Amino acid sequence: MPEKLPSGSSGSARSSAPSSSIPTTRRRFLRWAAGLAGAGLFTAAGARAALELPVFGGSASGDRLRRMAASPNFVDGRFRNLVPVQVTAGTKSKPQAIVDFLLRDKSALEPSGPLPADDIDFGETPDDSLVWFGHSSFFLRKAGLTIAIDPVFGDASPVPGFGRPFPTTAPMGVEKLPALDLVVITHDHYDHLEYDTIVALRDRVGRFVCPLGVGMHLERWGVAPARILEADWWESIELDGLRLTLTPSQHFSGRTFERDTTLWGGWMFEFADYTLYLSGDGGYGPHFREIKRRFPSIDLALLEDGQYNTDWKDIHLMPADWRRALEDLAPRAVFPTHHSKYALSTHGWKEPIEHAQASAAAVGVPLLMPRIGEVVSLARGVPGKAAQSFVVASADPWWQAL
Repeated sequence: MPEKLPSGSSGSARSSAPSSSIPTTRRRFLRWAAGLAGAGLFTAAGARAALELPVFGGSASGDRLRRMAASPNFVDGRFRNLVPVQVTAGTKSKPQAIVDFLLRDKSALEPSGPLPADDIDFGETPDDSLVWFGHSSFFLRKAGLTIAIDPVFGDASPVPGFGRPFPTTAPMGVEKLPALDLVVITHDHYDHLEYDTIVALRDRVGRFVCPLGVGMHLERWGVAPARILEADWWESIELDGLRLTLTPSQHFSGRTFERDTTLWGGWMFEFADYTLYLSGDGGYGPHFREIKRRFPSIDLALLEDGQYNTDWKDIHLMPADWRRALEDLAPRAVFPTHHSKYALSTHGWKEPIEHAQASAAAVGVPLLMPRIGEVVSLARGVPGKAAQSFVVASADPWWQAL
């Protein structure tokens, strides 16, 4: 059984106009770089000042830092994975790799038009509902609770103009979300924890639930410490009608060049009649079999599938590893996530969906791939674990024409 964490505990400028022959992304980068240079931010003092901006988050101290230091997963001032991993396998320097990645040609990595999306009305969304906003952002209404998972509605980067979300046929903004009982966060990367979204939500959320250390960012952004619940791997948070357990994942963390000062992971949502697993980001490792051992009956797995690359194969699931993870977990149904919103790697935008289709069929696990904003019902047809785990409002292969 997972360790129990009491629900009341908490962790403690401007350049000259570029030539029109320069690609748009490169122009944006040059304008941003010129602005930093003009502001003096390429000096050591300027860089330090830039990193004090709120978007980069906070730092741990006091009770939070002491609790982090007591974790068996915190060694020499950094969190570590269960097994040694290589975050990147490329040969370029980190600054050069970042610049090259930001300036890469993305024409084949984005959809040819707006992604089809349902204009959801949360007032009409019943209990036992799951709604996907693209990438890893979800809305869940279950057991009378309203929950947002990794809500991100803006850019997946602190660099202006980079990591922009794909356009959709219906608006998908933070203003659409109702008042929330919980916001559940998997880790502190920009595509999972966004400053503007949290600031917009902070006064209409009951509790924020996150891995160890991530609360330091939330506090920096104005969330009261008493509303933040932090957990270590295998610790549980007990709430009315729900037990949340933080599960390991094989990933890393960081909002600056300093890595692994906060923990990362997935979450197991245990309701009285339903178990939902959220993998969070991460590569393949022995943790998947251990998760299955501890939670042998998973109704639905929200399994990371996208933004993979051979240069970082240890910390995101490659297609073959996605299938291995699915085999290990053996859920009643699977929902591939982490795609269809941002171009954060070098694969085609719908490639993760196509790989997931083939793998789920081969393994014999039903696949959920609804439109953005479409309501997925988690209600069972009849009581009992043998009943159907889900009902999808539409099975339209919406991605094929884009």
